[in-house]
Amino acid sequence: LAVFGLALDPRTQTVLSVGSDGQVGIWSTKTGDKLGYIGVGKDWLHTINRFGDSLWVGDMNGQLHLIELATRSVKASLSLGTTRVISTASNAHLLFLGSQDGRLSVIDTQSQKIVHSARPFNTPVYAIEFYNGGLILGSSGPTMRFMPDYDKPAVEDF
Repeated sequence: LAVFGLALDPRTQTVLSVGSDGQVGIWSTKTGDKLGYIGVGKDWLHTINRFGDSLWVGDMNGQLHLIELATRSVKASLSLGTTRVISTASNAHLLFLGSQDGRLSVIDTQSQKIVHSARPFNTPVYAIEFYNGGLILGSSGPTMRFMPDYDKPAVEDF
């Protein structure tokens, strides 16, 4: 089993993991014991983000799955129309996803809809971070790109 992403749930003192088994693992932060799992599918899961009582997990086929923690079930799935989701970041109610094909997708977690999709790179978006009111995206060439807002062109490459 390869683990690709982790999310903490401090209320229940658990850590949630995603990886090559297509499941969300639920682990005790006190003992390290596996407490259970949530089956999502057969595809590798690469990213995980927690919003309140929900999880958003991205898989190797460009699918994004919404999971309710209370019922431990998949509530909805969205196709991002892209390849493997490999990076994520969140800001307020927006979820930003980077993909292997250089695409940046933005999901409104309240409406559960894609609100923006663009391809700022021809290479994978390996990292996403917020800085000075904008986004910094990491890739393999140029190494980093600053965007003042997700729906505006990049203003600087590093």
